[in-house]
Amino acid sequence: MLVYSDDQGPMSTLKCMNELRKHRQNIDLILSVGNQEIPAHRAVLSCTSPYIAEWCRRQHSDGLLMHSLEGVDASAVELLVNYSYVSKLEVPHNQVKEIYKASRYLEVSRVRSACKEHIVSYLSAKNCLGMRLFAEEQKDKDLMATIDSFILKNIEDITLSNEFHQLPRLQIEVIAMKELAFVSDRVIFEMALDWTRRTVRHGSDIDTLMQSVCAL
Repeated sequence: MLVYSDDQGPMSTLKCMNELRKHRQNIDLILSVGNQEIPAHRAVLSCTSPYIAEWCRRQHSDGLLMHSLEGVDASAVELLVNYSYVSKLEVPHNQVKEIYKASRYLEVSRVRSACKEHIVSYLSAKNCLGMRLFAEEQKDKDLMATIDSFILKNIEDITLSNEFHQLPRLQIEVIAMKELAFVSDRVIFEMALDWTRRTVRHGSDIDTLMQSVCAL
């Protein structure tokens, strides 16, 4: 009996299918993102995206399907589709948030987790407020909690950053637990007062500043 196992077979097959996909050969799914169309094989995409798997399951056609995606970046979706075939992502730092949003939309959990780890590893006093707002917009409570913890431990450095002084609103919600008294009330008061002076000095109106909350 001859027993032969080709360890390179599965990856070689997927790479070949990816090339077919790029040339729109033997495809049965097109993702429409804005003005861009991204071809794919539904069986491959369904293996990495529970969202696509469930959507395809509800369709009643064996022919070519087209599905529109809203609120995500086309290049990010293309990278995720390519990832489904080659199991590899190479994403510039400034595109990580778009990949995060697309992976959240398509429920590609491993990529989403990798994006979160990347975001957390690059948190700094200069960018954490913007990342906190991003996490809130994405309704990611775990990421919000991690960033809140970072803010709590680095509050004094954060108040010296340009990002803090460029906050658009006056009301500040300080996220902290009373038993973790890293910041005194006086520090918070002086921080808000200093921000107010700087903002008004640049021509902003107090009534406008107080319209909504900016979380810190």
